[in-house]
Amino acid sequence: MASTFTLIQAQTLSSNAASLDFTLIPQTYTDLVLYVSSRNITNQEQWLSIGFNNVTTNYSNLLMWNDGGTLNGAAPTNQPPLALALTDLNSASNTWSNNQLYIFNYASSVGKSYTGWGAQASTAAANSYWGFSGNKWANTAAITTLNITTRVAPSIGISSGSTFYLYGIKNT
Repeated sequence: MASTFTLIQAQTLSSNAASLDFTLIPQTYTDLVLYVSSRNITNQEQWLSIGFNNVTTNYSNLLMWNDGGTLNGAAPTNQPPLALALTDLNSASNTWSNNQLYIFNYASSVGKSYTGWGAQASTAAANSYWGFSGNKWANTAAITTLNITTRVAPSIGISSGSTFYLYGIKNT
């Protein structure tokens, strides 16, 4: 059970952005958790991809998602995961996706396991998503940077007002 839950860094986008990073993550915690409330700037389906230390290889992912009533699954490899959903412009105004990414033993010298979940509300059934992911990064480096980008194309951005909170967790 987590005994401490400490905010490391918070970011609120003041303008639309294609990506953002959390850098200089301290190595003093056991696990990390990222909470995201975000919105897409287009009406296209869009997901956030989370990578580590500016490295784009050695990722394994198992994904399950519901796309407007259809259950889907995939197991892409060697790419940062489709970890978190973005609400699109077809959604009602002031509707945001809510997401969490939990990273276990991020400072260890073995591969990193992490899980993600996300949900986005939409007034159009065809654009309503929720999903879960189980992921592994096969790298022995401690995680010092989180790289967050849009998945469909880097030019399709994350809406201003989107919030990102990174917490460190100490287990005793």
